[in-house]
Amino acid sequence: MTMTKPKLILFNGPRHSGKDTAALYCEAELGAYHFKMSGPIKAALRAMFSLSQDDVDYLESIKTSSTDILFGESYVSSQISFSECWAKQRYGIHVFGLLAARHLTKAIQDNPDQKLYVCSDSGFDHEAKPLLKIFGKNTLLVTIYRDGKTFEGDSRSYIDLPGVTRVSVTNNGSVSEYQATIRELVLGWVSEELRP
Repeated sequence: MTMTKPKLILFNGPRHSGKDTAALYCEAELGAYHFKMSGPIKAALRAMFSLSQDDVDYLESIKTSSTDILFGESYVSSQISFSECWAKQRYGIHVFGLLAARHLTKAIQDNPDQKLYVCSDSGFDHEAKPLLKIFGKNTLLVTIYRDGKTFEGDSRSYIDLPGVTRVSVTNNGSVSEYQATIRELVLGWVSEELRP
């Protein structure tokens, strides 16, 4: 199966709903290019706090717990503060979408054979919109639901992008069942391009 135009999948759901699991599966098993909207935020915090890879791994494992490494803040609250109180105040609410669009434009130019891109933290509507200028209707928005997982305490929520295909999945089974659902969903969506 060969796609002619690059396609983008945006995974959207609360923390621990399975966004990274889905994106990493697409990367490993389907050859997708995986990126995160939060990449620039995490890179800035890494530089600002002189974080080693071990520090980052530790912070990822305790995302919502306060830590002395970040002067009593959690990794998640530090990311939200950096995003909402500095970056967006300084550069506007679209800044992370514009940075992602710049990153993806370069990635597409550098590797024209790469046709599937996945984002495991699609952020806000206004952040995803700059990506639509690149991918347009070749965008799939996957809304993930999982029992007990909500956006409570998070600045993000479920997003809506008019003009793109949107599907919902529920992730309440085993990892292998969830991965099989993602595989079927992605391959079904990609194969639509090949239909007469």
